[in-house]
Amino acid sequence: MRVCNILKDPRKLQPDYVPERLIHRESAVRTLLSKFDLCFENPSISTSGVVMGPSGAGKTALVKIVGRKIEQKSAQTGAKVKFVYASCCQERSYHQILLKLMKKVRPNFPERGHSPEELLRHLASVLSEEDMHIILCLDDADFYVNENKGPAIFYQLSRFGEYTGESRLSLITVIRDYKKFQKFLDSATRSSLQRWAIVMERYSFEELRDILWDRAQQALVEGTYDEQIIDFIAQRSSKEPIAGNARCAIVALGEAARMAESEGCDRIYASHVRTALSELNQPYYDYYPELQSTSEHERFLLLAIARYFKDNPDSVYATTGAIKEAYHVVCESYGVKPVGHTKMWQYLNNLAMLGLIEKQRGRYGRGMTSYIALIEVFDPEKLEEAVLKLLEGSGWR
Repeated sequence: MRVCNILKDPRKLQPDYVPERLIHRESAVRTLLSKFDLCFENPSISTSGVVMGPSGAGKTALVKIVGRKIEQKSAQTGAKVKFVYASCCQERSYHQILLKLMKKVRPNFPERGHSPEELLRHLASVLSEEDMHIILCLDDADFYVNENKGPAIFYQLSRFGEYTGESRLSLITVIRDYKKFQKFLDSATRSSLQRWAIVMERYSFEELRDILWDRAQQALVEGTYDEQIIDFIAQRSSKEPIAGNARCAIVALGEAARMAESEGCDRIYASHVRTALSELNQPYYDYYPELQSTSEHERFLLLAIARYFKDNPDSVYATTGAIKEAYHVVCESYGVKPVGHTKMWQYLNNLAMLGLIEKQRGRYGRGMTSYIALIEVFDPEKLEEAVLKLLEGSGWR
């Protein structure tokens, strides 16, 4: 088969790639950056707000680009303003978030031996001594909606100034479901967190076309795609079920390019696009941050859950006993030792907190047991495919 090069920089078609500029979000970049002008003038002045919108609307790219610009501005002006990005799916506790903040200002700070209260005092002391300000971005904050300690985390962070006497910590909270998040917080915390809001809407056909064209120019060899192919992906991606999700549209372009290359074609054809779009596992990309943040055994468990419901299509729920059996089978197939019941229960709770599964109590025979269900958007086969992809990416085959 003839080898043809179509992809010149495939990294730029990855769902977690952050571009140098955010097309059709330039206004949002300027607006968000301007919110912190006063922090540069006076590091003891803070501000907090919310960035909200559906999956694939550019929220994460927006805050990361603004974070880059804040660090660049600090370096240019000599201002001691730091930016810290934290995904709530990965930094799953208040302690982890405070430790990440502390490491930003003191890289060699020990990871163990300090309570959240001690970390808070250390952080406040360093910021005050060095006349420094930190802008903390809490991405995927929806994660804490399902976690009992969530409200306390937001309450304490939003009142950093009250605890320390100086407002040297600003917050950007990134969320998808604004209404659910609002109900989750008390009125005082809401008012502290939401002094301003930036709403990210779904991308239109025209906007998706411009984004895809820009990425194609960066990632693909010239002459291997044309306007018709870009328009085709943009048109399909602007409608349901993708509905303006730029992440999915970009991934579809990348998959079409890989198919064309593997077939020895010298360009991308409409047939490649149709196949890429039909095979696109959209829930995987909608829940990309959550799935990416799972640990090894959480992925084995998720694979077991997917396979259980794939093999039992009429079942709505599964008992934890049934999932445990399926999990043991998965572990055996990978040649790894399954964790014990207590640890498995903890991992199930983590998956539920991430919003990837649902857990509820119910009767089983004469007693009570816990039941597991997939969230509505996940098809078992598609979830299995997504988890296998994650496992392969971390070296499991």
